[in-house]
Amino acid sequence: MKIIITTFTTILLIFNGCSTIEPDLNLDINISKSYSMTNESSKVLADKWWKNFGSNELNILVERALKNNPDILISYEKIEQAKIALASAGADYMPSVDFNTNTSANTIKKNSASKTNSQSTSASIGISYEIDVWDKVGANIRASKALTDMSVYDYEAVRLSLISSVVESYIMVLSAKEKLSVAKQHLNIMKDILKILERKRSLGVLDDLEIISQRAVILLQKNSVNNYKNKYQNAKYALDLLIAEPIDSYEMPLENIYELSLAEVSVGLASELLLRRPDIASKKAAVASNKALIQVADATRYPSFSLNASGGLASDNLLNLSSPTSSLGIGLVIQYNIFDRGRLKNKVLIEESKAKAALQSYRKVVLQAFSEVEVALNNLYYAKEEGKITEALLEEYLLKMNLVDKRYKYGADDFETFLEAQKSYISTKQQIISSLETKLNALVTLHKALGGGFKTD
Repeated sequence: MKIIITTFTTILLIFNGCSTIEPDLNLDINISKSYSMTNESSKVLADKWWKNFGSNELNILVERALKNNPDILISYEKIEQAKIALASAGADYMPSVDFNTNTSANTIKKNSASKTNSQSTSASIGISYEIDVWDKVGANIRASKALTDMSVYDYEAVRLSLISSVVESYIMVLSAKEKLSVAKQHLNIMKDILKILERKRSLGVLDDLEIISQRAVILLQKNSVNNYKNKYQNAKYALDLLIAEPIDSYEMPLENIYELSLAEVSVGLASELLLRRPDIASKKAAVASNKALIQVADATRYPSFSLNASGGLASDNLLNLSSPTSSLGIGLVIQYNIFDRGRLKNKVLIEESKAKAALQSYRKVVLQAFSEVEVALNNLYYAKEEGKITEALLEEYLLKMNLVDKRYKYGADDFETFLEAQKSYISTKQQIISSLETKLNALVTLHKALGGGFKTD
């Protein structure tokens, strides 16, 4: 035993000074910018941010998607796989134990008159424990732990993306539904006007030209109604795919898009974004994993030490260990690859390169996050401005339409002017809906860019 300890100590002293230089993997990023709050009544970003829209139907759809969507379920299973891999890595700290048993009977026949019989039974147990001198097992566990964290953060990123897609699709459904409603209302108005024109013609005060024009307008409006029907159905199908079942199966009466709340969100400091985004957390964990894998690869360049112990019993009986002979052994196993043509060293260099690439991926996603917040704030601001202008424009077109209607009745304006005023008014009503949809989507994008309430410890 003394010889084993002396040999072990000598080898440690020889290789103790040998190690690779760790590459520069500094995660610090200079953050000079800051984001101001959108207004004083902004709400703090919550984990269930979609509830700020004040829609019970939307809440149900989000919960359905989180329960049924294949992408979220796949991502969850990846967490389970990573946990199992972490548990397996931790098992390397424990010794391995092997048990073997054997029994046999042999007959050797030399010639027709002579034969020899032999019987034997044996049982042995062996214990092997690898001494983690170079922290190879520890580094492997740290790498597995970082990969487990990555799987959790990736799950949160998929969850945020799924929720955002459900909210955006729901907004699209409501927008298409409202636009379809406006188009149908306009079609009914055009039909009523046609009836009035036909009555005038029957009284002999109108020729066929205005009748023909009005019929053409109705046909165009019918085509517009069909287009909105198609958009509405397609929007519902997209939502069905996200929640992995038809929304009609819930028998939910879809609400009006104007019922959704436009509650704003507190943006806060840009530096806090590094703690809010799951994709940033995932890339940071990837750097930690690659950093640990460098140490794992480096440890393979040096000798491995294993303490082995074995013991056994053997007898010359079949299925019987009576009067056995026993054996007991203990030893130190040293394995060292003296010449590998640089294979192990190159493996370290590869892991270092992977770590540097992971660091650049981290920096890239951080810069992308800052940009996404800026774009989301910018889009939200101009969506509000567009909404104000469109609402003012609608009021002007309403005044114009009422004025032209009166002038047409008294013969001051022709029928084409009357139709153009109607068309402008209806078109602007559709723009109002599109503008509201843009504002709602801009809020969704902002929530997503800020991490949707996610926060690392």
